Amino acid sequence: MEDKLERLKIADQNFNEVYDSKLEQKAKQNFPTIKEARAELKPLIADLLPTLRMIARTAPEGTDLSWVDLIDEQTNQVMAQIAARRTRKKNQEDAGEE
Repeated sequence: MEDKLERLKIADQNFNEVYDSKLEQKAKQNFPTIKEARAELKPLIADLLPTLRMIARTAPEGTDLSWVDLIDEQTNQVMAQIAARRTRKKNQEDAGEE
């Protein structure tokens, strides 16, 4: 579990470096597509969620795990936004068919 957490920390540092670099670039058209970004993030998230669950299960009693709740809340908000976009897209497609 410590190895996964360390890999996530390194990935987070790398992400922040890449993100800052991208913001400084003038040619914004070179940003990765959503599909490319999703492909990069998918394995990291696949490691993150089980790691968070393990930390929550094995943390000593009284440990402040508010950051786990914050991550869970943010994840739920993103998932709700994704669901809303899918619904809007489907509604637009359905409206175009009629």
